[in-house]
Amino acid sequence: MINQSLEQRLSETRTGGIRVLLNLIPGHISIENERFTHSRKAESDPYTDYYVLCDLLVGFQTVW
Repeated sequence: MINQSLEQRLSETRTGGIRVLLNLIPGHISIENERFTHSRKAESDPYTDYYVLCDLLVGFQTVW
C-alpha cells in the first residue's frame, strides 16, 4: 500500500509532467531495525541466524 502523502506527491508530479522513479531495494534493512540489533547482541538470541555478519573481504573494492 502506498503512503497517502507519497501518492499525493506523485499525483502532483504527474500533473506537472514530471516522471518519478522509485528505487525499491527488497531485503535492505536499517542497522537500527529491531531484528538487526538483536542479531548482534548474543549468539543465543533467536535473531542471530537472520544475518551473516563478516569483515570486508580482503581486496574488495567498491565504487562508493
